[in-house]
Amino acid sequence: MTSRRRRSSRRRLHSPDQLLCDVDRSSGVLNCPLLFIQVTRLLCGGFVLALRINHNISDGIGLGHFLSAVAELARGLPARTTAPPPWSRELLEARVPPRPAFPHRVYDAAPIPPPPPPPLGDMVVRTFTFARRDVAAIKASLLTHLHGTATTFEALTAALWCARTAARDLSPREEARLVCIVGFRGIRELGIPAGFYGNAGVPSAVLTTAGELQASSLGDTVEMVREAKAAVTAEYVRSTIDLLVKLLFHC
Repeated sequence: MTSRRRRSSRRRLHSPDQLLCDVDRSSGVLNCPLLFIQVTRLLCGGFVLALRINHNISDGIGLGHFLSAVAELARGLPARTTAPPPWSRELLEARVPPRPAFPHRVYDAAPIPPPPPPPLGDMVVRTFTFARRDVAAIKASLLTHLHGTATTFEALTAALWCARTAARDLSPREEARLVCIVGFRGIRELGIPAGFYGNAGVPSAVLTTAGELQASSLGDTVEMVREAKAAVTAEYVRSTIDLLVKLLFHC
């Protein structure tokens, strides 16, 4: 772990970017710190904490576990108020020999040659903020049996998938693919201990055509998102790990 402390001057910050953690050789994957923390102390007595983590060592939930443990130590709380962060990476090793048991379409080979990107003039960058009322409106448009059961992730992902597919103006026969990362900390068969801070998510894909997706209701699309989540079982996770080993090491 690498840390850096910065004391602010009496001058105003020129840009919020000055509060972000960005130093040379800290943004890569190899030969860079696993965790880099920058603390900017403000004249008012407060401080700004910025950090950069190497995704090989942890995911977002794991980082939250780690920071909670560090915060408890800093506050002087009794040891192990929360579960200690275990290593436990051996639980997610590939089987010998590796034996993937699912298609894992998310790792399909890219078409050769790849399709050309759209012209730069056709690309528009916009930021959309979905407030609570916006999410509620999306959920309200779902079929009756989904009211109160569809999660925010399911409803919003389905709506964005439909909107993006329509915006791309794809041919009805062209593939429309959704890929989402599904966490597996809660799968008991894998035995992931509480406080595990490593990567605990695998990609899951749903494939359809642009025509079928645009002909479907939003509720039908939510059901497809649910299928992607439900596909991630203990065997699916182990199959994904086995496939990655085969792809990386050609075994």
